[in-house]
Amino acid sequence: AVVSTQSTGMQSHLFVVWIWIGLAIFSTTLAHGGYHVPFLFSPEAHDYHHKVFNCWFGTIGILDKLHKTDKPFCGSVQEERHYISFSLTPVNKLHPTPAKPAASCATKSE
Repeated sequence: AVVSTQSTGMQSHLFVVWIWIGLAIFSTTLAHGGYHVPFLFSPEAHDYHHKVFNCWFGTIGILDKLHKTDKPFCGSVQEERHYISFSLTPVNKLHPTPAKPAASCATKSE
């Protein structure tokens, strides 16, 4: 609703409004879909934001770098995956999530 009211409030041409709404829906779907589509921008930072909730608030990361809310993202496997892929191989296959160490099976000594 906000996207369409801003465009019509500015008295934009109907064709421009439809293009704007289409791009906004496509961008939102891409960011929240959970898929890293080849040849398009990566949703990894946005997915990481939904996973952790206390970092990566912006869309392009400038304010996150300024306010240092990108620190948890830096060095993570999601950061390695955060690029435009030109391969049809899934990015999570190119950069797999590291395996967690096995839990210790040692019993307590009494």
